[in-house]
Amino acid sequence: MAVVLLTGITAFATGSSRSESEIDLLVGHTMKFYPAGTHLKRFTVEDGDEYIQASLTGHQLTLKGLKAGDATLRLELRAGKQAQLLVHVKSVSFIRTASKTEQPEKPEWTGTYRLRLPADHYSIIYHSFNEDGRERIRKSFSCIDGVYVEGECFESEDGCDGMEDIINIYDTNTSLGYSGGLRPDGHYRMYYADGDRIAPENEENARNWYDTYAPESLSEALLGIDPADFGRDNHGDDDLENGTIMQRIRMTGGNQSQLKRFYRGNETVCGRECWVFDFRGTNFFGYGGFCVWIDPETGLALRHEGEKGGGFIVTRFDLDYRVWDIQIRPDLFE
Repeated sequence: MAVVLLTGITAFATGSSRSESEIDLLVGHTMKFYPAGTHLKRFTVEDGDEYIQASLTGHQLTLKGLKAGDATLRLELRAGKQAQLLVHVKSVSFIRTASKTEQPEKPEWTGTYRLRLPADHYSIIYHSFNEDGRERIRKSFSCIDGVYVEGECFESEDGCDGMEDIINIYDTNTSLGYSGGLRPDGHYRMYYADGDRIAPENEENARNWYDTYAPESLSEALLGIDPADFGRDNHGDDDLENGTIMQRIRMTGGNQSQLKRFYRGNETVCGRECWVFDFRGTNFFGYGGFCVWIDPETGLALRHEGEKGGGFIVTRFDLDYRVWDIQIRPDLFE
């Protein structure tokens, strides 16, 4: 069974404008994913080919870690765009071992957890994986100056090369809603509401679509995504899904000092120094079986790995996002 360890495909830190992507991969492990959604056309290994084995099928890139070291890949995308992928092959990470004697010395956690969601100018991409290390779905959530964009990319029997790439846009400045994405002819198109031509006579439908589906606020738009699950607490709001950890702590009358028991140290994901909490094998309040990497500034989970593998990894975490790019608004590059 393959267990995938990644840090930051299209990695961005706060205030950063790095164009390269970064991933971490363990020696001997294999991952299959769509690093640029449906936009990846071909790649070349520019450096470090002794550390990885790489191949491309359609838009799906397969990587296997051969030995510890760094490799650099050049990705060629749609519309003549390019990106760089840095692969860090590692021999160790936060993996719970079978023997207690092999566990590293437990560090002390002195932090304070709080869920602080960004209000604007953010771009977050995350990939969900099956237990065998194959990507299941890629989601993106981005906002610039009050224009909020959600995207999903996944395998399907329809679409271009068997891929679905769906985009929804909500403009808080005009109260208009758009939907669209990749069409069977291989091009991206956006529409008012659910397929109406973008024209003045269809604006009423676009406003109705906005009123029905737009998030209450640009921060609350992130409450429904998997990275917010750790800190989400619905406080009796039936429209908001229950969280997994902080809500359980509150409902059982506990406090966040209980997190000290599960803290394993820090590790970098997407250029962010994350707290690592390992609940695997603990049955924490009837829920557990995963290890999670938490960004201290926002409280969002940047990586989540299940007991048997699988989970998700945040691969872009840009909190100063200012310019639309082809991965978020491919319709602008047609």
